[in-house]
Amino acid sequence: MDKEQLRKEFNDFLDSASDDTVNDFLKFLKDRKAQKSGNKDTLKNGLSEEDLSFKDRSN
Repeated sequence: MDKEQLRKEFNDFLDSASDDTVNDFLKFLKDRKAQKSGNKDTLKNGLSEEDLSFKDRSN
């Protein structure tokens, strides 16, 4: 699906959806974003300072 088609379908969804449906969708997006950022924080917190300094080295 190309970008324009996706945009059109999303706009159609927003135009036809009730306020409750849009609010539920926005809550879903917030929760999803929080889960993804939580996974990154967990991964980073599991690394030592030595591991973190390794990421700046060039080969």
